[in-house]
Amino acid sequence: MSLATIGLMVATMVGLALADFSIKQGSGRISPAVGTLLYAVAALALPVGWTIITAVRGEIVLTRDGALWALATGLAFSAVTGLLFLVFATGVSLSAAIPTIRTGGLLLAAALGFVVLGERLTWQYAIGFVLALAGIGLVATSQSS
Repeated sequence: MSLATIGLMVATMVGLALADFSIKQGSGRISPAVGTLLYAVAALALPVGWTIITAVRGEIVLTRDGALWALATGLAFSAVTGLLFLVFATGVSLSAAIPTIRTGGLLLAAALGFVVLGERLTWQYAIGFVLALAGIGLVATSQSS
């Protein structure tokens, strides 16, 4: 894995952390529907600018399958945002909810990689998968809301 890829991954982690923190701070102060709508409006600004720059450079690639998967991604992230507003409105702590939700989502995505995409499952990964499940259980039961 290149240093550039690692840098992109770290930037993505920071973005996820800031998004989760922001949702926790906003929940209870705004209805989940309005919070999700404002998320969607704000989320539109960066890709519009990025698309304009990419188009000017002549680097636009658009396929039917790519567009459908991008739309599915948008629907999924919008649902996640709305659900996070609902989760945090119950009073659950950020430090308990996010590790539980994110790790569970990562494990489900990895399972899709193995089952649907035929990615290789190693014994090290299988052990890590079991440990991650145990970690979810420990984090989820370690704090009360």
